[in-house]
Amino acid sequence: MQQGLNLPSPVTITFDEALNAVTGGRAARLSQVARLAANSGGEAANTMQGVYAARPGQVQAAGGQAINAVAPNPIPADQAAAAGQGAARDALAAVRAERGAQTAAPYAAAAADVVPEQAMRGVLARLDRIIASDPTQGELSAAARELRARLIETPAQPAVPATRTPVLGPNGQVIRYQTTPARPAVPEVPRTNVGDLDRIYGAARDEFSGPAPLGATGTASRGNRETARALEALDAELRAASPSLRQGRDLHGQLSETLVNPAEAGPLGKIASTEPIAKGASAAQGGALLGAGEGNRYAPVTAQATRRLVQSGPEGARSAETMVRDYLGTQFQAATEGLSPQARPYGGASFRQAIEPILDNMRGVVGELPNGQARMAGFQRFLDVMEATGFKPVKGSDTAFNISLERDLSAPGIAGAAAGTAAKAAAGAAAGGGVGAAVGASNRGLMSALSDMQARWRLGNGLARAADMLTDPNAVPLLRQLAQEPATSGRAALLALRLGVLAERGYDAQSRPLAITVTPSSAEPVR
Repeated sequence: MQQGLNLPSPVTITFDEALNAVTGGRAARLSQVARLAANSGGEAANTMQGVYAARPGQVQAAGGQAINAVAPNPIPADQAAAAGQGAARDALAAVRAERGAQTAAPYAAAAADVVPEQAMRGVLARLDRIIASDPTQGELSAAARELRARLIETPAQPAVPATRTPVLGPNGQVIRYQTTPARPAVPEVPRTNVGDLDRIYGAARDEFSGPAPLGATGTASRGNRETARALEALDAELRAASPSLRQGRDLHGQLSETLVNPAEAGPLGKIASTEPIAKGASAAQGGALLGAGEGNRYAPVTAQATRRLVQSGPEGARSAETMVRDYLGTQFQAATEGLSPQARPYGGASFRQAIEPILDNMRGVVGELPNGQARMAGFQRFLDVMEATGFKPVKGSDTAFNISLERDLSAPGIAGAAAGTAAKAAAGAAAGGGVGAAVGASNRGLMSALSDMQARWRLGNGLARAADMLTDPNAVPLLRQLAQEPATSGRAALLALRLGVLAERGYDAQSRPLAITVTPSSAEPVR
């Protein structure tokens, strides 16, 4: 209850709501008391309904404060979306660079290795079969011909026979003969350097192994697929010829799986691909950053993505703050606005429930922002209060309980019975000599106060007193102490009496607290 009042924009919650929130809804009977009081008419209803009627406005104000505190220095949504996209792209580039840095050493060692020429000729033979299957040299063999040309270091040259060519003078006479010696045929020489071949392999894999280009014919797509199978043979020869390349490839694959691919498919990739000028782009990016739809299992991913955005520079951090703020704002608006009058007091609890699936993700995200731990702690306090508001009892028809409670409150009742117990305990303690002189001397006054209180409960004021107890934070310490005492102890009776007096203060603004001092034989004096 105090936590709600301590929010920057206070929210009043009742004792039954607070107790249900911290016990997981185990104070159901107390909720029934609150429900009966709120719907009974008269003073009790005024007290309870006053709290409930103020709640929608309190929640709106407190929610705005809490969400703004997550991003105290927001930038305009369109600027945040553009800055967030740029920061996400920079972060992705940094991720890929990190992979490159970790694989640089084995790839550098592999650059000097050599694939046996005979192995390369086997790869070329596979390509030749694809080319031979396409006599027209059309789309079917285009990819194979392109790749084959890249794999050749020195093209083949045919044999050239010796020639004897006459050289003529000015009058057309032969003055001499010029002889060109014969040149033998030169066979083609395939590339064998692992570094060169690895670069060719990487480019061709991206070109021929991926999805078919837009507008590609079925024949061209089939030719690409057959060429990709020849690439698999090239990869096998490269790995066999170079342990260093094999090490680099394996490490590259591991880093792609654990580092690059998650970043590209996760929040950073989604933010980077969002169109900044689209309506609600910043809020959509915030949802991606918080892992909306992914559940709380996404918390490590969202935290890492935020860390990379923050590391990309000041704009990355500010855009991340604004994205989160804008997303929370849209969720809060959806949960609290446009509700029916009956549902309005539950708007804050609905918001709390809406973000529950990503609350761990949010802790990870906000924790990576500057001063994020403090910001999240403040937001969590707001959420705890909103959770308590969800325990506001709805108007129901628990007839048996209502009849029983009304009977108790109109007869000696809850407080009346407690007061009577307190009186008997005090009188008995006085007779046994266990009470201090102050109590003994004022016993008649105590009996008179108890009798007056009991009469008021009998007159039908029980619900009003219960409403006062449920809505007054000052009742909490007494209720806490009472819960820890044995039900038959004199101390419990006196605490119950003080609660009755506290309720009377709500009934009579001029009344004063009743102070009673007892000295049990086995405890410190209790006031």
